[in-house]
Amino acid sequence: MDFFQYKAIDETGRIHNGQADAANIADLEMRLQRMGLDLLNCKEVKSVAQSTSGRGVGRRDLLMFCFHLEQTSRAGVPILESLQDLVASTDNPGLKEILSAMTESIEGGKTLSEAMQDFPGVFTHVFSNLIRAGEQTGEIAMVFTKLNENLKWRARLKNLSLTRLSLARLLSEWWCF
Repeated sequence: MDFFQYKAIDETGRIHNGQADAANIADLEMRLQRMGLDLLNCKEVKSVAQSTSGRGVGRRDLLMFCFHLEQTSRAGVPILESLQDLVASTDNPGLKEILSAMTESIEGGKTLSEAMQDFPGVFTHVFSNLIRAGEQTGEIAMVFTKLNENLKWRARLKNLSLTRLSLARLLSEWWCF
């Protein structure tokens, strides 16, 4: 899909500027008509997914993402509403941009896993496929729980490795004197 920046008008004559994914200009026009807008002009632009590498989105951000979506899924809150809440509450501008783009993609008809696949620098192939499995089985809250546990385990493993590496360096320096 291509990403378009558009200018449209509603039935009251108010001008709306925005961006949207669409297969082509005709698809964009159809999507805007569903929203009650008539396309005035548009141009193809680089999408947020293409311009965002995922830099600045760390393990803590993913932990918060998984925890939040697990809790809201268990409570029965729709994914779209959960993402919008996360956009409003996150302090990380990179994550906010990604979550906003994901929200727009889901509003445009994509599933959460499909929206995640637009950001391979943040969500790995395995991550998005596990979410897809959760969507298909109705166990998305459990998938978020397991992803959260895995991220915590990987963080502990990294910290343990760094501690052992520091200890080995210290002992080698001491041994040499």
